[in-house]
Amino acid sequence: MSEVKIITNKKPNFGVWQGEISDVDPREYRRGNLSDLWIPLREKRWQYIGVYTEEIIFGLAVFHGSYLGNIFCYLYDRKRDFLWEQERMAPMSAGIRVDRNVQTGVVSYSAEDERIRIDNQQDQGIRRIDVKLRSEGRDIDIKAEIMDDGSLPAHQVVTPTADDDFTFTHKIAGLPILGDVRLGEFRYTLNPKRDRAV
Repeated sequence: MSEVKIITNKKPNFGVWQGEISDVDPREYRRGNLSDLWIPLREKRWQYIGVYTEEIIFGLAVFHGSYLGNIFCYLYDRKRDFLWEQERMAPMSAGIRVDRNVQTGVVSYSAEDERIRIDNQQDQGIRRIDVKLRSEGRDIDIKAEIMDDGSLPAHQVVTPTADDDFTFTHKIAGLPILGDVRLGEFRYTLNPKRDRAV
């Protein structure tokens, strides 16, 4: 099978694939006019992780938008009916890294005593999560591993958007997750036999 890329001959390779896109770097894209000069400022990259258990739902995202970055994290305790959330904006995406490789890239945020790090190591069958944030007088500390050995194929799509641009999306759900989440005085254990991540 030939290698599938999101860009072919400087144009988006529109379509839907199940786990076959190997090259997700969009920097070869060109419109063929003067607006090509500011394409790098329009590139947006992010990774979102959601976790669902009987006790909690939590979500985490790191967004790099060239001139502006953003991170957010939330945790909802189902039994206590309690929601904790945190959001940070980062001018010029300072402290934010989002690699262009969904299989082996690093996604991170670092500022003062807060951090988020996602190590995507699909070649080793794992995606590691390390988070420490503070909001509303409570710290959240997450150490977890998502099992992603390729047995559940990713759904990948390259679609057109306005102004002859495009978007690439890689999604996968139902992945087992192992680890611990601490929110202030509350602790939650993630069990890969019953708990799932997206």
